[in-house]
Amino acid sequence: MTIKQQGGIFGRNPSFNDVEINELDAASGSVADFNFSGASVTTASGVADFGGVASTVSSVASGTPRLQPASDGTINLGNAGSRRWKNGYFSGNIVLDSGSGIDFSATSGTGTSELFDDYEEGDHEVSVTAGTSGTITVGASSSILSYTKVGRQVTVMGRILIGSVSSPVGALKVSLPFVIGNMAEFGGYVFNTNHFYGNGTGVSDGASYYTYAFSGTEGQATISLFAISRAGIFDTTAADWLGANSEIYVNFTYFTS
Repeated sequence: MTIKQQGGIFGRNPSFNDVEINELDAASGSVADFNFSGASVTTASGVADFGGVASTVSSVASGTPRLQPASDGTINLGNAGSRRWKNGYFSGNIVLDSGSGIDFSATSGTGTSELFDDYEEGDHEVSVTAGTSGTITVGASSSILSYTKVGRQVTVMGRILIGSVSSPVGALKVSLPFVIGNMAEFGGYVFNTNHFYGNGTGVSDGASYYTYAFSGTEGQATISLFAISRAGIFDTTAADWLGANSEIYVNFTYFTS
């Protein structure tokens, strides 16, 4: 199918100035033409049948033609059989209802879902906490992590600058923009490494940059950071490695629900 437009608006009750719609029926090879020019509508039957759901071609009070939705308020463009739209070219956005998306189920695969239903870019105002006691305050100008969510996959990155601490004790935790998803078996668990600048009372070899490992558990909205000493020893209670002006670098991907 091809659409040619010389001005006009597509939408729930679209108005047209000069539009030509050509639908190719793959089964019969025939082409159905619907021509909209000003207030005139040219079609053999007066009904636009895109995929078996008849949508009346009519004119509103101003004389501007429109495609009249079916009784349920929708217009189907194509169907599960042989009737298809071939290409679409838009100058604006495609807006989907919540929970809807692009369905790739026609392609072969063994996945649990083939619906692409979300995309989001944003900023996450991070919090850093000590697991047992004390407080860790993030600097006012370095509290934002950037994230991109594509389907269930979330990538988050940035630098966290610590503003102040007050006797932090216990596990070192950093918040996430989305909860870690519950996947089959242990498919959602997260583990990776990065580096940080530690200058707190618990540092093993003086104020310096160290490697940290982190892990995330399904159903949690935080990751836990484990400091690694120069000797390769893991400290799972690394909250006291941080002090004022400590830095934590973040760059990793995980799955949410």
